[in-house]
Amino acid sequence: MTTEPSDVLPLHLFIERARNSSRHGSRLTRDIQLSQMEGSHVPDNIELGSNLMPPPRDNRDNEAASTFDVISSFSRSRADTDADAGHMATLTPSCFSLVLMCAVHHVNMWVPLLLVIPVSIAQTSVLYIITFKSPEYLFGSGRWLLPVSASKSLNAMKAFASILMLGQIAEEFYEIGESASVLRRSRLAKNWRWYTCWLVVGMQYVLALMVLVASDHLILSRERPIEPLWITYYVFMTLNFDNMLVRFISYVRTMERAPTWKVDVYEPTSPTSADHVRRSDHIQRLFLVWIPVTFAILLNASSRVFNILPITLLRYGLVTNDRPVVMMTPGVGLPHGCCPAEAVWNGTSSDESIKFSIPCLSRDAPEDLVAAPVVYWVAWPRRRGIPTSLQVREGRGADGSRGIVSGQATTTPLQLGFWLQRHGYGVSQAADIFNALTDTNKRIGMYHFAFPYVAEFSVQSWPWKENAAIYAVAVNMVTGALSPEPVSSDVLLRFDGKCGPHCTRCSHQGICRECKAGYRPEGTTCVPCGPGCQKCDADAVSAECSECQAGFGLSSDGLGLCLPCAASDCKDCNEDAEDADSRPAHEATTRELPCHDCVEGYGLATDGSCFPCQQKNCRRCDEDRCTVCESGFALVEDGNATRCDACGEACLWCEKPGICDECRDGYAEQADGHCKPCGDFCIRCQNRQGDGCDTGGCQSGYGLQGWQNALWKPRSICKPCRVQHCSVCDNSEYSCDSCQEDFGITPSGNCAVCGPGCLECTVSTACEKCVAGSVLVNGACHACADKCVSCTATGPGSCDKHSCAKAWTAILLPKRTLHSTEESWVCRPCSDPDCEKCDVAGPGGCDDKEIYGPWLPPQQT
Repeated sequence: MTTEPSDVLPLHLFIERARNSSRHGSRLTRDIQLSQMEGSHVPDNIELGSNLMPPPRDNRDNEAASTFDVISSFSRSRADTDADAGHMATLTPSCFSLVLMCAVHHVNMWVPLLLVIPVSIAQTSVLYIITFKSPEYLFGSGRWLLPVSASKSLNAMKAFASILMLGQIAEEFYEIGESASVLRRSRLAKNWRWYTCWLVVGMQYVLALMVLVASDHLILSRERPIEPLWITYYVFMTLNFDNMLVRFISYVRTMERAPTWKVDVYEPTSPTSADHVRRSDHIQRLFLVWIPVTFAILLNASSRVFNILPITLLRYGLVTNDRPVVMMTPGVGLPHGCCPAEAVWNGTSSDESIKFSIPCLSRDAPEDLVAAPVVYWVAWPRRRGIPTSLQVREGRGADGSRGIVSGQATTTPLQLGFWLQRHGYGVSQAADIFNALTDTNKRIGMYHFAFPYVAEFSVQSWPWKENAAIYAVAVNMVTGALSPEPVSSDVLLRFDGKCGPHCTRCSHQGICRECKAGYRPEGTTCVPCGPGCQKCDADAVSAECSECQAGFGLSSDGLGLCLPCAASDCKDCNEDAEDADSRPAHEATTRELPCHDCVEGYGLATDGSCFPCQQKNCRRCDEDRCTVCESGFALVEDGNATRCDACGEACLWCEKPGICDECRDGYAEQADGHCKPCGDFCIRCQNRQGDGCDTGGCQSGYGLQGWQNALWKPRSICKPCRVQHCSVCDNSEYSCDSCQEDFGITPSGNCAVCGPGCLECTVSTACEKCVAGSVLVNGACHACADKCVSCTATGPGSCDKHSCAKAWTAILLPKRTLHSTEESWVCRPCSDPDCEKCDVAGPGGCDDKEIYGPWLPPQQT
């Protein structure tokens, strides 16, 4: 191995020797070679086999000659060499080949290295940002981006752009092969310069491979025909950035543009050496040209065959868009109030952890024994934007940075009714939500096309100061499909315990659950339903009205509008389907509705208007006769007419005037047909004398308070109770005997709420009777499985066999789907909604048909 010369030939002596040479070309070459053998150093601006170049401007005579002057020398090189000179090889000007040229000519290499390193970092960073930090090139419009499109023109443009990209990449690998060939056949000693050059060639090779994969991915991911061509332009600019930089420097120095650089390389003279060089060239061409080009072709073809993008496959494996798990967001047509990611906090400063419960809908039924979905979540401030599904899966926010906290959780099968009850939804609200979700005429069709799952997890040390919310998506572990859009919880704030305006019931976070009449919940507040609307809690998206105020009727066109009644004294003018079919389309929102029932004291005319009854004390009438009298009056025939005569004082109902059959509350019927008042605040006194009051006969909130057992009873025997929500306090004014509806008695005699799903309770901690679809367990009501009427034998979240609702049947879930040691029955719909029972045939049929084999849920196409 040779060493670099230590003695440097003075530049002016070298130039003088060159000028005195009789053979300008070959003599110069031999002088250079002789100088090398004598230990002298060749000037940095002289290229072997080339004509004499002018010295650098600064006329320095050491190894640290200006690299930019060397570039100028390379740019002015010509190929008219002497026959004795070595073989001339060409290099495409670039930052990488500049390092090689400087090494071969023993010029200072630090300047070109300082160009190569930042250029390589910049090119690599661009590729990394585009492919790994830009989710729009992986996931868009709620699905994974795929190479194969339904548009033939787009597929054709992708193919054309791929061919252009392949040609550009092949040219880059050819240039790398040129550099490797020059380096192999150069006269450069195997010192640090030689190893540095090979390292630079390797960097260029790796960068070209990265560009190959990235460009193939970017071209195939585009969704508009013009975009693949733009990608090829970006690839060209990325690959040729270093070339353009060096050419720009060369042009600035010389005002010339050299297409190539010339360099003298070793030319073998013996046949053996020539064969060895040719074999090496073939091997080099195989690894540096043909293998990368073949890899590019196979990569593009396999991406189209398997219909998956290269970077997507590299990062997430083989994924498809089949059977995505749907998060319960308003965008899928959910009813109002259903079903955000629920957060539970115990409200103490000592415990900062938050428990989350996130439901989702999967196309795969638990009984199919497929892998349950996995939920990915991230905490992110809503003020900084909403992250996409892919960003949530990666634990990132809307700007691509890491979320505050993130993680993942497995899901388990869910009975939605049980979940709604546990998270504070009322019985009627939960029923409305469930009916809307299971309606096959709507988008979801739960238990027909989708099945509920839930992910539950805790987050320690919640960042309250960030005003963050939880965003979550789910992944189908079989297909890899990602939820089209993330679901989010409400922004988590510390709640002071007060509900918002017009809100009658709210969660521990202040999220409103029920509003006053004419309002609907929206986050922590209540917003008006709309003109004339009394109740609109069924739909969060369009706020359709379900019940109108007096003087308004509900349209039957499905818009949920409240329109004014045509008659001012109308009680019911809700539109029938027949009325809707007969009206013009342009009157959908401007018309008045004909009356079907008038208020008391008015009769209904044939044209839908209301007219006052002519008879006094008449509640309903025809045009000339009273048909129903008011309470306390008897209908008396008077020839062809009728009239209403009074029954008597305090009489509620009678057949004949003057003889009372039923007295009003607080009065007792007497033998003579009259009503005698009971004591003050007494509504029931069965004795005919009207003295005292029956046990439990006081008005709500009053009680006998022990006077019922006294020998002497005062006239005003009913005294007010001193317990809130108490209806009867016959024993003591400070101890309740019976509470108002939805309240039960505590051990201390106070009244407290019975609990969700409880129909009757005498003690607040022990419910006595639950609503249908719930089971009593340790004094509390728990929801059964969805669409289950009774679960007394199997327990909460399950169903007794043959106890499902009409058109539903019970099936037995395997043990492992419930993460328990017991099997459980749940309800699934019959295929025919008119089928009463399908216990024998299973969900796929009715009992009058014979269907065998395992049931598979229908798929949505």
